[in-house]
Amino acid sequence: MKKLKITILSLIILTLIASCTEDDPAYPGLGRFNGKYKIHGVYPYDSNICLSDVNSPNDLEIDSNGRFKRKIYTKNANNECVVGEILEGEIEITGSFYERPFGEIRYDNSDIVGRIDIKLSENGIHNELIIHDRIGKPQYFYYRTD
Repeated sequence: MKKLKITILSLIILTLIASCTEDDPAYPGLGRFNGKYKIHGVYPYDSNICLSDVNSPNDLEIDSNGRFKRKIYTKNANNECVVGEILEGEIEITGSFYERPFGEIRYDNSDIVGRIDIKLSENGIHNELIIHDRIGKPQYFYYRTD
């Protein structure tokens, strides 16, 4: 009888532990990164890369599900930066290093998989992030505008 009680108690404890675990993995340092961002730099610098249209309030928008819209700029005949295309896709956080989350960027209708590095959060909100489209390509730096 005592063995049965211990077995039942063990099963109850295991059930409680299993019900308390999250379905999504938690990554140290991951806060809220959805929102609107403006590009503020590229490394290494290349004068042929347009950073932004001066009149554009946001260059990157990320929704709460990790879906995003990212404006890519080109130079027109007057050497001005204009929106060349708007890329859409999804961000998946895959890990964290010293409380700095990182993940993959998957563009819709493309095989390209980029990388996103998210800076430390302030009060649970991330204000800066870096996007690398491919290895050997420039890194684009964004800051939060909302």
